[in-house]
Amino acid sequence: MDWNSLQDSAAWYWLTEHQAWLGPIIAGIAFVESFALIGIIIPGVVLLYLAAFIAGTGALSLPTTIACAFSGAVAGDSASYLIGRHFHSHLPNIWPFSRHRNWLARGEHFFYEYGGISIVVARFLGPVRPVMPLVAGSLLMPRWLFFSLNIASALAWAPMYTLPGYFSGAATDSTGEWRSYIIAGIFIVIIIAIAAIWLRDRFRIIG
Repeated sequence: MDWNSLQDSAAWYWLTEHQAWLGPIIAGIAFVESFALIGIIIPGVVLLYLAAFIAGTGALSLPTTIACAFSGAVAGDSASYLIGRHFHSHLPNIWPFSRHRNWLARGEHFFYEYGGISIVVARFLGPVRPVMPLVAGSLLMPRWLFFSLNIASALAWAPMYTLPGYFSGAATDSTGEWRSYIIAGIFIVIIIAIAAIWLRDRFRIIG
């Protein structure tokens, strides 16, 4: 990631000029990143890194940053699930799925292959991440089970996608106190990343 390019970007300028809204902005980015299909179009990971970096410079506390990302991620997947549940069997006839039926078919295959755990795994897998909550809703997965798994996966997703940016921002003006937190954060990110890679390889999509 080119640091100079990030600082010169319109997103960087906008975020630095609206720090008072940083918490809702982080939640909104996490929501869009998790919401059905839109997460593919919007560079949510990059925007989340930028927002977390600015938060790490002192604009927002670490617990608040993670909590905002967590709430946005839970809301995004929840909205997708409820949409899928509402349209149910009509979902394949709605654009863009009416033109790309393989998107839902791949998600359904993954869901039938791995069951409920697919909701957790899919949050870290690009090919199925945008459709799994929709699929879970359309297949009438029990609400209590979906929301439990949604919350559990977001608990890992939120720190994994905010800590790198946050600690990078904190490191630009770090004190001795912050250095220990940064080192601890790096280890947390490494552990979560290793787990995500294992999940990706363990639950590789067929077809």
